Amino acid sequence: MPTPEIRITPLSDAADARAFREINEDWISRMFTLTDSDRTLLADPVTRIVEPGGDVLIARDGSGEALGCVAVIAYGDGVFELAKMGVRPEAQGGGIGRRLVEAGVRRAAELGGRRLFLGTNGRLAPAVHLYEEAGFRRITREQLPVADYYARADILMERRLDPDPRSADSEEAGTAPLPVLDYLRREIDGTLRPGDRTHLRYPTAISGLLGFRTTAVGRGSATIEVEADPRSHGNQQGTVHGGFLVELADAAIGTAQSTLLTEGESFASVELSARFLRPVWSGRLTAVATVTHAGRTLSHFDCAITRADGKPVAAVTSVVMTLRGDDAAGR
Repeated sequence: MPTPEIRITPLSDAADARAFREINEDWISRMFTLTDSDRTLLADPVTRIVEPGGDVLIARDGSGEALGCVAVIAYGDGVFELAKMGVRPEAQGGGIGRRLVEAGVRRAAELGGRRLFLGTNGRLAPAVHLYEEAGFRRITREQLPVADYYARADILMERRLDPDPRSADSEEAGTAPLPVLDYLRREIDGTLRPGDRTHLRYPTAISGLLGFRTTAVGRGSATIEVEADPRSHGNQQGTVHGGFLVELADAAIGTAQSTLLTEGESFASVELSARFLRPVWSGRLTAVATVTHAGRTLSHFDCAITRADGKPVAAVTSVVMTLRGDDAAGR
């Protein structure tokens, strides 16, 4: 059963953490016994996984619903574990598991991983097959880089990683980077391959933190969506904070500007103005940024933010400077 419009993004809010717990509690309880170690990890993935240097990735459908998840757990010295991978029963069979495994391997490399291991069970034959296809090879319990590992794991596997393909010491660094527009299109449609890179940093750290997801790009344009939640994004009045709306617009404008750049170029915002049109409490927000004048040095952008009902929330304009040569170095 193919599942369209699947996007994989980092865990961003309490709803994602709840989905991570529920998906894993479901399959572990059905197949095995949920241990105290499982409960501790699943109860607080931010403290237990993300803050120590790992990550949790969530697979979402077009509506933003979480359908699957995987964790990348850091142990230090370049050692990571691929763990807690699960897909909701109703979404299985559409290739989400394969994409989660690929995304987890890629994320571990981005975080500086050199060695990625996992534990699984012979009863989970489809998962074992996915791991083997992704380049994992079986190891013995004595070869594990950690002690006191799950007793239910009767199959142990490992994959050696190259550094982050975007880093200077990667073997892939000698390959030509993709134009930003091509890279983002592959990221959106899920066709990025190991080693694909561009000269800018995507996905950006701030977008991952705030739960922004790029849903469409063109030359000089970008659309970014987010699920607004007053528990995470609210102000004193309980509505979504204006600063959050400005950050959403700035992310869309920056992405639109990125599609106009070539290798060796970067950019900096020099002016931004926002008009707030109506309040929003929760639900999907969509920011559409479009270039209105693309100059050699200064480019002008408009960005419209709308609610799920299509009504406008904010209108933002910005001027962005293109940087080249020494001015672009390290930026």
